Amino acid sequence: MIGISFAWTADALLAGRKTCTCRDWTDGYAKRFRAGDLVAAYDRSPRFRGTQIATIRLTHNATHGVLPEIVPDWYEREGFAYYDEQLDEGNTKAIQALARAFGLRPGETLMQRMVERGIWGKWIVRFEVVEP
Repeated sequence: MIGISFAWTADALLAGRKTCTCRDWTDGYAKRFRAGDLVAAYDRSPRFRGTQIATIRLTHNATHGVLPEIVPDWYEREGFAYYDEQLDEGNTKAIQALARAFGLRPGETLMQRMVERGIWGKWIVRFEVVEP
């Protein structure tokens, strides 16, 4: 089974708050991700001792483009609203992970950081969790 590493967004995935991901893959690799496929979701790359945390089913073929143009509610579906809530609640694990992943500064939301840095992959993968 093919896999995707969710690394720092694993918490949002397991909380049911992440249903899409944006990746900077080669065209050939991305075309392997087809609607209906079951995909192993990892907490980090299996090459670095990652473990499978869920199984997801792709709801669409991997789609090439800019995330906000393809997925209107992308911020929620990427799990970022979940992390903003974690920041608001003072979740130190989330704060540290986001600071490492994006250089998030105190008081800054992921939306602000994403817009400022223009962090967008070119392939969008939409899915549902079928087995946590």
